[in-house]
Amino acid sequence: MHSRHTLVFLFTFLLFFHAAWAEKPPTVRSIQFLGNSHIQDARLSEQMNTREKTFIQRLMFWKSSPIFNQVLLEDDLNRIKSFYARNGFPGIGIQQKTSFVRNGKRAAIEIQISEGKPVKVGDIEWTKISDSITATVLRDALEDFPLKQGQIFRDHSIFEAENNVLKSFSDQGYPLAHISRDLKLDKDTSYAHIHFSVKPGHLIHFGDIHISGDSLVPESYIRQNITLTPGAIFSMKEMDKTQMKLGSLDLFRYVTVRAQTDSLIRNQAPVIIRVSELPRWSVRAGAGYGTEDKQRLSLNLMRRSFLGGARKLILSAKHSYYEPIDVSLKFIQPNFPFERIDMSVSPFYLHQKERSFEVFKTGAGITFQHAMKGRSSVWLNLGIERNRIEDRSKDGDFLDLEDLILLNNKASITVGTLIDKGNDLFDPTRGFKISSQLTLMGPSLISDYSYGKFMIDGSRYLSLGSGLTFATRLKTGFIMPLGKSEVTPIEDRFLAGGANSLRGWARNRISPVDDEGNQLGGDTMLETGVELRIPVYEIFGAALFMEAGNVWREAFKYDLQNLRYDVGAGLRIKTPIGPARIDVATPVFEGKPEPQLFITIGHAF
Repeated sequence: MHSRHTLVFLFTFLLFFHAAWAEKPPTVRSIQFLGNSHIQDARLSEQMNTREKTFIQRLMFWKSSPIFNQVLLEDDLNRIKSFYARNGFPGIGIQQKTSFVRNGKRAAIEIQISEGKPVKVGDIEWTKISDSITATVLRDALEDFPLKQGQIFRDHSIFEAENNVLKSFSDQGYPLAHISRDLKLDKDTSYAHIHFSVKPGHLIHFGDIHISGDSLVPESYIRQNITLTPGAIFSMKEMDKTQMKLGSLDLFRYVTVRAQTDSLIRNQAPVIIRVSELPRWSVRAGAGYGTEDKQRLSLNLMRRSFLGGARKLILSAKHSYYEPIDVSLKFIQPNFPFERIDMSVSPFYLHQKERSFEVFKTGAGITFQHAMKGRSSVWLNLGIERNRIEDRSKDGDFLDLEDLILLNNKASITVGTLIDKGNDLFDPTRGFKISSQLTLMGPSLISDYSYGKFMIDGSRYLSLGSGLTFATRLKTGFIMPLGKSEVTPIEDRFLAGGANSLRGWARNRISPVDDEGNQLGGDTMLETGVELRIPVYEIFGAALFMEAGNVWREAFKYDLQNLRYDVGAGLRIKTPIGPARIDVATPVFEGKPEPQLFITIGHAF
């Protein structure tokens, strides 16, 4: 009797399951594009609401696939036709075929595209302007006109070209300029001939400047950082410059600079600047783990408008395995002693551990930094420090330390430059970056050591298309005694190896050593590397790299026959503060491979 009830229950359950499965609408199994040679699959998929499962979604097998809907698919095909037309292919033909598998429950969609002959840009003409001033503005704007005869006629290219011309007029006092166009299509040749006409409008000047918003920063200080002048010729470039300068003060949550061109008074446009102040106090704390630093802790406490104006006071504290204590206090005074030069005063304490020795540093520095265009800058630092060196060698008898001043005082002057022409701060794909610094330590009256130290680090980024980026790096430096000094301090010598150096070795493992294997550090260093960065899927990427370099004991003693080499690969995950990076690398030509694993944030170069 019991088994009969069980059979009835199972039979009823199977009937219910079959009915539910039969009523379930079909889902999308795959979407395949054929015949599209000018537009990539990914761009066509962006036009569609019908989607297949992504790679990550396929891994989550318990989630159902997108529902297939024929009406929705027809709308998608019409959008693809419109997208092709906007990109120079008005005669596109589309044939769609859908096959159903797994008892009609899975739809495999095949979209066959016949792109046809593209429409290309033909003759480009401009109506002459009688006024000599505006005619000169137009002539200068057309020197870099992006629209060229023979290229495929795309709507966005036309709009971009017109906007470039309008920007030139706006930067030179004509924000009300207007462009009209007349198109003539030659159906026999499929060339579109374009005739442009520009109406410059009146010459406009800046009017009164009004400042508003919720800010306790004195209006007088805000006006000191405004580059606009009432009565000057209107320039959108100057408005952007003012907005960037006010934003760089790190005092405001947002800054907007707007000219009221619809409220002209005697051809003068009033300017409204709105600001919203950031909180006076900000606290940032962090904790993490890296294969080099082990556990990492950080604390950053900032007081904006310290003593008024844009002055800032920043307390920073960090802890990691190799730097157990790193504490600094920085006071920043903008525009001192001159405009666009920031002065900072920073006392600090640092406890740093190396394999063969430890350093305890106490000191302070005064830095004057001048920000140049973009992210480039030049700076000058005057520093003093007191160092205590302790022996960490295996036997506690590091003989080379006996030739050094283990408790020393130093005074230095350092000049540094940064030229950053990369297209992105954290993940550049084009451009280059070069940083350099020259340090002179001494004189002997106030410093126990006298030496000169120079370093330069350059990276180049090339976009190879399809999201591929080829990055290269060259870094070198030397340090040499000056005056009465015969040796350089061990705590300032070069070491190599690690997550941002030669990744086939652990942190600072590349160094000249003594007979006991203790690190001596070197007075000459060279590192170079190449890396291919490959997009994989959405925020995920990969990298292949090869590096070479070494550290030599004496200054200027480059021995290119004695370089260390490594190769490796890595995974990249995009984050707002740069890519999270997992790299595995091993030395080559060194005998048995000894892989190193690094987990950190940011590119190696």
